[in-house]
Amino acid sequence: MKKILDLPKVLQDLVRALEEYLDQILSTRERTLPVKIKSLNQNTILTWNIYPEPQSEIKKIFTQLKEIISHILEQPLDGELIHSELRKGRILDGGINAFSIIQGFSWDLYLYQPETFVYFRLLHESTLDITNEWISIDIDLIENSAWFVE
Repeated sequence: MKKILDLPKVLQDLVRALEEYLDQILSTRERTLPVKIKSLNQNTILTWNIYPEPQSEIKKIFTQLKEIISHILEQPLDGELIHSELRKGRILDGGINAFSIIQGFSWDLYLYQPETFVYFRLLHESTLDITNEWISIDIDLIENSAWFVE
């Protein structure tokens, strides 16, 4: 398993900022603790699932998480950043509609040194009947990405 210190600096900064913020606001609330990090070959994923209680706080927390991520990723760095906003969506699991996306943001980051592609997702999700809502943060890191092959 990859450790946080093995990640590119921008990701180290992001993970630290997210963990610090989540520790402050969710000390008594359920979330994945600490961030889940899994690696296989030259691919690494980082993920958090956040379940705010009361659910009425979810939009405020979602907005603050978006600001933290944007602040770190949109600073000058040796690479290219693409930012997108999702207004609504769904998650299909095996072709079956499993969850709804209420709102989301994604960032595609191409780091020139090291030659790495990073895909970030921040999603406000719900069950199909919207009886349960949560926030997920997912980061996919692909080292030696084919994007850099000439």
